[in-house]
Amino acid sequence: MTEQVLEKNKREYFKNIDFLRILLCLGIILRHIRNSLSGKAALTAVPLYQHIVNNNLFGNIPVDCFFIISGFFLFFTTNFAQNFYQFALKKLIRLLPVVVFATLLYHILLLVLVHKGVTIVPDTWVLLMLHNVGLTDGYSTLANTWYLSVLFWVSCLYFYVYKIIDKKWFNLIMAGCVFLGYAFYLHAKLGNPDNAYYIVNYGVMRGIAGMALGYFIYNMYNDFLGKIRAGSSKIWQKLLCSAAEIFLLIFIFRNIFYKPMHYENKLLIILAFAVLLILFIAKQGYISKLLENNISAFIGKFTFSIYVMHVLARNIWIKYVYVHYPQLVIEHSIWNVAAIYILGILLGVIAYYLVERPSIKFLGKKLAGTDAKVKTES
Repeated sequence: MTEQVLEKNKREYFKNIDFLRILLCLGIILRHIRNSLSGKAALTAVPLYQHIVNNNLFGNIPVDCFFIISGFFLFFTTNFAQNFYQFALKKLIRLLPVVVFATLLYHILLLVLVHKGVTIVPDTWVLLMLHNVGLTDGYSTLANTWYLSVLFWVSCLYFYVYKIIDKKWFNLIMAGCVFLGYAFYLHAKLGNPDNAYYIVNYGVMRGIAGMALGYFIYNMYNDFLGKIRAGSSKIWQKLLCSAAEIFLLIFIFRNIFYKPMHYENKLLIILAFAVLLILFIAKQGYISKLLENNISAFIGKFTFSIYVMHVLARNIWIKYVYVHYPQLVIEHSIWNVAAIYILGILLGVIAYYLVERPSIKFLGKKLAGTDAKVKTES
């Protein structure tokens, strides 16, 4: 990546993608609520809970969408002139603080509310970013943090390989990663837990495939999406793009939140999201332009912290509220689901201001220092 392209990319910001992020995060929360309901006969007899269990079959797809977005921004914003150590350190600074905060807070809440601690060994793997990368055989206290370990190591892998080989060979490798990764994702027989018992495991393959697909969307941006956006579009082109955006938004999020499609191939939703992301990057439709606003950017900035923290709300609900107030959980299902969402979002906002934003500011200073060092060395 040339210095000119890097500087251009640093100035570019996609607020409409922040809107997609927060919708995906809300879908993940619903999926984790479903996981807590499964196997509990008293709860699955309640109509709302039963509906969530029966219809949220594609609720794990938002994680694959996050991988695609992360792959795009990995190549869109990374300064490949830096060395591997600098890149990995910045990734750790970006990802770990909120995870550490969430883990410590959850242990404290368990001791206070349930008067019972949990083993810290699985959480040690999380803090080393080794959760669910083939070296552990179970989930940590906060099971959703497997995603961050995969994100970290796949990012490091692609950063390093991109630096050392020719681009045409890199493109071939990434194409293979997309095909083989999603083929594994579709056909692998899952263990229990589903992400942990493979040397080349389910979660890692999802990260490898999704981030490779995001790389090709980045290439599309460099090759022609930027030029399309810079030009003037005819009204029929804008209307066509808008219709595609509306259709894909409804198709993707209806299948994630509400009712799964009859043809149960999750790759269709993943590919539909890839097309939607391309449309949002191109910003030719009225929907993608409408969502390119400061409100989208404001709510989107909390996504990472909400993703990490919401499992605390879900776990406390199951371990404390359901145990001590089962009748309340059964009789007021709507309020209980709403409470998990509200508390999860609230915890995410608190974590953002207490932990994530200070770490971002620290990382910004480190980035400025690294860029100055790279320019001096060059």
